[in-house]
Amino acid sequence: MSLTSLNVANRALTHVGTRQIASLSDTSKEAQQCNLNYSLSRRAVLRSHFWNFAMKTVALGDTERNDQSPVIDYTYSFDIPTDFLRLKSIDDDEVDYQIRPPAIFTDATQLNLKYVADITNVDLWDPMCFEAISLHLAWSISYVLTQSRELKDSLWSSFVTMLKQGKFTDSTEDPQVQLDRDDWTRSRFNVTGVFVRDPQTW
Repeated sequence: MSLTSLNVANRALTHVGTRQIASLSDTSKEAQQCNLNYSLSRRAVLRSHFWNFAMKTVALGDTERNDQSPVIDYTYSFDIPTDFLRLKSIDDDEVDYQIRPPAIFTDATQLNLKYVADITNVDLWDPMCFEAISLHLAWSISYVLTQSRELKDSLWSSFVTMLKQGKFTDSTEDPQVQLDRDDWTRSRFNVTGVFVRDPQTW
């Protein structure tokens, strides 16, 4: 079954413990809150990590160069992709640049960017990223729907835990990522301080 933003919204509402919706365009308070916060939660979680499924590479050249007045000390400016969320790398480590959306400024005549893209197709998301986004959305809407600060705090804690697990698992699937020893150590202990062989079993 294909997944959509509605699945994410209803998963978030499940976390909150309130009724589910048939559409994000419903007139219910739940639908209105999900519709208002969904894109913000998706973009925030995607930007928080170099998710393997969200990585894109693009070459910026003459067609992307724009007429925007360059930042002082830079000769050229290029339009960054519309789905750009976070820069991971530029092929040439020697290139100096400055990002000021919607442009990137540099003295180079061409740039090869690797970046985190705003992936809106839910079917492409890593399952742990799906859960992290649904928890972030639940946290965002919970107080308006329930007036419970205790629930909001609990959802934030659950989100942080899921995000840490998702980041670690995703990073182990990218051989180019060098995990910090402290990150590895922390990932091997659950919330009670007990060592676990596989963080996914928390």
